Amino acid sequence: MIPTYDDFTSQVGRGPKINRVSEALGAYWADKRNRTLEDEVGALKMLIDVGKTWIKSKDTKSEYNKNFLGQRTGNINQKLVNRRRRVAHVVEGATKELMMLLRANGLLTTDMRGEMSFDLRKFRQKAKLKLERYGTKSLAKGYQQERETWVQSGKTTAISGTLVHGFTGPDNEMGFRHNELGRARQQGILTRKIERSYDRINQSGGSSQDWRIFSQLQQVIGDPRVLYLKKSQRYKHMVFIEGGDLVVADGTPVDTTGAGNGHVWVMDQYGNLYVHPQSLGLDHEIQQVNHSTMNSGREVICAGMIHVTAGKATGISNASGHYKPTKQNLVEAVTILAEEGLDMTSLEVVSVRFPGPVPRTCYWDVYDPAAFVTSRGGAQPVREEVGPEP
Repeated sequence: MIPTYDDFTSQVGRGPKINRVSEALGAYWADKRNRTLEDEVGALKMLIDVGKTWIKSKDTKSEYNKNFLGQRTGNINQKLVNRRRRVAHVVEGATKELMMLLRANGLLTTDMRGEMSFDLRKFRQKAKLKLERYGTKSLAKGYQQERETWVQSGKTTAISGTLVHGFTGPDNEMGFRHNELGRARQQGILTRKIERSYDRINQSGGSSQDWRIFSQLQQVIGDPRVLYLKKSQRYKHMVFIEGGDLVVADGTPVDTTGAGNGHVWVMDQYGNLYVHPQSLGLDHEIQQVNHSTMNSGREVICAGMIHVTAGKATGISNASGHYKPTKQNLVEAVTILAEEGLDMTSLEVVSVRFPGPVPRTCYWDVYDPAAFVTSRGGAQPVREEVGPEP
C-alpha cells in the first residue's frame, strides 16, 4: 500500500533530497480520482523513479554514526535507517500497484512481470541495511573457471565445468588419456599445447585459459559449451508464489511430474526463484544446462533440485555440484519462500551432507520444513538417507 503524503512526511521529516520523494508522493495523491489509465501509470512510474533515485543516493552512505573525529561508531544511524525503509515502502507499494493495474487491464505481459519482479527484489536488497542483506554462495572450487570463460568471451560462450570435470580428474584421467587422447593424437587434432592444458587441469584445476584450450578437442569430447542465460532470457523461468502454490508468470502451476530427479532450482542473490528442467528443449542452440545456467555463474542464495506437483512443492534440496550450497544457504532460501507464503504442508527439505559412507556418495538429511525454518537448520532430521554426490 502506498502511504499518504501526511503519513510519510510525519515519519521522515524534511530535507532537500527527501523532499523530492514527499513532493512526488503529494503529486501522486492529488486529483487521483480524475486520472486516465495512462496518467495513473505515469504517476506511479514517476513515484518509483524518484524513490529509487533517493535510495541510490544513499547507497554508499555509512549506516553508522560518526564521532567528532569522523570515525565510525557502533551506533546505527536511525534517521537514515528510518528514511531508507520508508522510501522503500513507497517504491514497493507503487510497484505492486502498477503491476496490479496493468494486470487488471490486460497489459501485464509475462516478460514485463518478470522484469518488474526482478527489479523490485533487487531494489529491496539495495534498500536494506548491509547487515540485513542475504548471505550468498559463489561457484564452488573448480567451477569458477566456467564463469571466467563466459566473461572473457565477451559473455558469448561458457565452457561447461561438468564436461571438463567429466573428462579430467583422478577417476577419469587414465581412461581418457589412453583412449580419447590417443585417438585425438591419431587424428592429428591433439597438440602439445592442448595436452599441457589437460595436465594442468588434472593437477590443479587449471585456469580458464586451460579450459578454453582443452575445449578445442570438441571432436572428441563433444560440444563444450554450457548455456548461460542473460537477464531478459530468465524471465520465462521465473517462478512466483500465488495462494501458496508455485506458478510461472502467466499463472500456470509448476509441475515436475515425470522428472525423476526433479527440476533444477536457483534463487539468485536478490531472492528471485527460477525453476527449469535439466534440458531447456529446442529453444536454445546450446542444450547443456546446469545450476549456473540461470544466473550466468553469479553468486546465488541457494541452488538445488525441486519437486512440484500441480503447483504444490513436495521436495526441495541443496543438491548442486556447481555451487555446493551449505545447509545455512538452504535455510536462507526456504525461509524466504516461507515468508512469501509458500504452502509447505507436503514439503520435505533435504540438506546434502558430505562425505558419505563410501566414495561418490553423501548423506541426504530430510527435515520437516517448519522445524527447519524456525530452528535455522538446528532441528534434528526426521530421517537420514544416503545418495549420490550432486
